Amino acid sequence: MTPKLRQQSQIFNGMEMMTAVLEADRNRIPMKAVDRLMSVTTARFQDAVSKEAIPSLWCPQLVVRADRLRLQKAVVLASIRHARASAQELVVPVSTLRRLFLSSLQFPWEWRRDLLRNVFCHHGEELLPLSVLKAAIERLNYEGRKRSGMSLQQLKASVLQCSRAPMPADLADFLGPETSPDIFSRVIATERDAVLALKICQATAPGAGATGPLAFVPLGAAHVQPVAELLRQPSLSLQELHCTVEPLLLTPEVPRWKAAAVPMERSLKIFQLVSTGAGGLFFSPPTWQPV
Repeated sequence: MTPKLRQQSQIFNGMEMMTAVLEADRNRIPMKAVDRLMSVTTARFQDAVSKEAIPSLWCPQLVVRADRLRLQKAVVLASIRHARASAQELVVPVSTLRRLFLSSLQFPWEWRRDLLRNVFCHHGEELLPLSVLKAAIERLNYEGRKRSGMSLQQLKASVLQCSRAPMPADLADFLGPETSPDIFSRVIATERDAVLALKICQATAPGAGATGPLAFVPLGAAHVQPVAELLRQPSLSLQELHCTVEPLLLTPEVPRWKAAAVPMERSLKIFQLVSTGAGGLFFSPPTWQPV
């Protein structure tokens, strides 16, 4: 089953999967795919990416320049006194900021939450101090530089240390739609963790045809701990896990133009070696120069 799915490009490649196939073949052990089909993951990712984010994938430098001009035009001088904004401070309208979140400043949801907590209202308009946004941009640039200089082992360690939960659904109104890092964390990491846990439970359950006391399941470094935690939950039954995972196995209908505009195969090359979605930005934007 597994070699056939590999031939059809329906499961992820990598040294872990290769080791699993060779080990099972050497010991003449039946092989079962425990991951979700790649076509399902690809469609779910492409479906979740917003139209506003697509230009930043194809021409990031141009999008950054356009967004910087938009930000420069939107910045105003607020002659007010507020707990979060001193007199004569440059501020950014939140309406502009939300558009940038879906364009070149695709911050993870935790960053957007921390930014929006500094928002204040003036004459009916929500404003954010420009100094707060600058600090976030500098942090974004720093993280990008640090990650670009990491070795594979350092990147793996960083992923394991910086695992992030997906954006809570009840914060969607406050934070806006998911950005690319949020989608990556949910679709590539969290959803597949649940799928892997369910498939492992099903493959090793009594009556499933498993022989011997051991089951060898190769996982990417970023999946080991979350899957193990799901399998250790005593209160989580197989039926409950199945109800959770069943919607995650559905393939959404993705328009042809969007499937072509979001080339998942190019992005998959990143996490064939290590799943970077847990702690890093998926669409790494060019260095932003603060206004």
